[in-house]
Amino acid sequence: MPHTHLDLARLEDLPLSQRLLARSACRPDADPKLIERVLSKAGRSPLFPEEDRALLTLCYHHLVSAPIPTANDLENPATLPTAQRSFWRAAAAAHAIVRMKTMAQCIAPEALRELWDCLLPWSVFIYDNWVNVPGMRPPGRRETYANDLFMLVAVIAPDDLRALFDWPAAYPFLARHWMHLAGGVRRAEVAEREIGPWNSFLSLFRCLKLSNSRRLAAFLGGIDDSDRVAAKLLVKTIRYRGLHCVPDLDGLHAPWSYPLVCTLQFFELARKLSPGDTAHWRLRRAFLSRDLHFVKLLVSILHNMAQSRYSDSCSRDIMEIIAVLLRTSPDMDEHAAEALDTGLLLVLVRLMSLNEEDPPAMLRVFKAVLSALEDVCAVSYVAARALRTARQSVASEEFRLSPEASAVWAAFPTAPFATELAAVEGNMIAWSRLCHNSTCGTSVPQSNARKCSGCGVASHCSVACQESDWRNGGHKHLCTVYARSPNFIDTRVQPFRFHQRRYLAAIAHRQYSLFLPEILVAQAELLAADSSLDTTTTPASVLATIIDTTTRPTGFRVLPASEASAGTVWDSAVPPGAPGGCPSSSLAWSVADAVLGLAVEIRKMGPEQTGDGDGEIVPRRCRELAARTGWDVEYSLPAFEQSV
Repeated sequence: MPHTHLDLARLEDLPLSQRLLARSACRPDADPKLIERVLSKAGRSPLFPEEDRALLTLCYHHLVSAPIPTANDLENPATLPTAQRSFWRAAAAAHAIVRMKTMAQCIAPEALRELWDCLLPWSVFIYDNWVNVPGMRPPGRRETYANDLFMLVAVIAPDDLRALFDWPAAYPFLARHWMHLAGGVRRAEVAEREIGPWNSFLSLFRCLKLSNSRRLAAFLGGIDDSDRVAAKLLVKTIRYRGLHCVPDLDGLHAPWSYPLVCTLQFFELARKLSPGDTAHWRLRRAFLSRDLHFVKLLVSILHNMAQSRYSDSCSRDIMEIIAVLLRTSPDMDEHAAEALDTGLLLVLVRLMSLNEEDPPAMLRVFKAVLSALEDVCAVSYVAARALRTARQSVASEEFRLSPEASAVWAAFPTAPFATELAAVEGNMIAWSRLCHNSTCGTSVPQSNARKCSGCGVASHCSVACQESDWRNGGHKHLCTVYARSPNFIDTRVQPFRFHQRRYLAAIAHRQYSLFLPEILVAQAELLAADSSLDTTTTPASVLATIIDTTTRPTGFRVLPASEASAGTVWDSAVPPGAPGGCPSSSLAWSVADAVLGLAVEIRKMGPEQTGDGDGEIVPRRCRELAARTGWDVEYSLPAFEQSV
């Protein structure tokens, strides 16, 4: 029996002639032509408005009373007429329902759920057997019906929509229809016509919250009966849409980028599947392990979008695409990740520069860029090398960099650790010292700190920490080095807690690893230029490498440790008259712990100690300089990096 909100008594609201016609169409033995005559007017005639629940009752009656045929019913001549009649009744009713765009607002949620429970099984059967029922030609086209269906469910409230799809066959049906849409993009002439249905279908991903592994696995399970898996098909979809549609972007509905955004977000959700799920390895193989060609294609798509006349309206979608690509960059190989980092930065800079004539739009895009960069903490580690090359290519471009575009250059390399830097700088404790014992890290007031009597630099919170740091923390070997420059650790640059110090150590050490070849060359050149750096004394002379990851993220300085006092580096790094009194956190750490985290020992060795040992990194230019100056050099990172 129909739900109370779909009672046949509501047919009394119709005029007499139409009421009699509708009652006749509700009969199980009603003539198909009569049913088609009534239902074809649904939503298209003043006599049958979209809001009329009597028509919903009529549609519901045929869906619930017509049994879904089986394969045997379609093959058995005795049952074929009944199967044909049921198919016709249900197909006509389903077509009428999907044309009622305001159905969700017309009836109660309970009635909508009951109607959907009848519509969805029939929709699956109709879609799969559109031309397989002998002697039957359904009204309309299968593509039109499926598109109308997804247009309809797209306007339903998200909570109601998720409830409607708690049916096992819903996700395979979604998957099969999606395969049809994705396959259609091969035909360039239908690409524009299918933009609307594609957008409506992809909007279901957001509404259904497919981040739930069970739902996502159910969706992918509707396609994995063959080698044409979801991942491969979606990759192919992006390829075809990128190749056929982007050059003609101005002729499409703006913004075109919405399908691409939804598609990439879907794959970002798919990454959350556990490795044991069937679809996980397919996704990783077909999409997440993106090759260099595919990355270049995506970058070219974004580049064309940034140059189109819809660049302002597409800017938000461009930022979302960039954020998704950056978050998935660790799954790429090194060359693809480097191409991605370089290409995306070029897109951002060009977007900044081309919008100069519209300051409000430029400001909105710029804020979106910075917001996306601050939210992303997984930029690949090869970005720094790629950015240096990108700067040279951008400098030779014809367009002029705007101030906002120049700011993007500085923001991009610091994106991976922007959150950590903000957390450290936001929790600085003024006028206090950090216990030098690496296993303690307690912050103590300056008046209560116990300074080392040997160097007058290292501070400890207790006698026990002094003894522990002397025996096991390495201070016994560093005390003499600290004594050469009593101001090496200054009050202004020592306000970090233990967990903050570890963040900064990791950040600075990563930058140090990126620039290691250039740093080694700079060290060798410094040795060749300064004859006073003689390491015949013990302990060996130490060259401190200062890296400022905030104000100069791609630069470094190499200088003798005796010159690396806090005041010297602070005065050279901060312009005169700069506000504050609080140094940047990365600069402060570089000065305070240069010996611990970034120092490189350069020892003078005899001829018997020459050669390439394990762990030695001696570039060819360093070898040439060393040979010219009579030095043999050994480079080693301190053991401190193992604790980071």
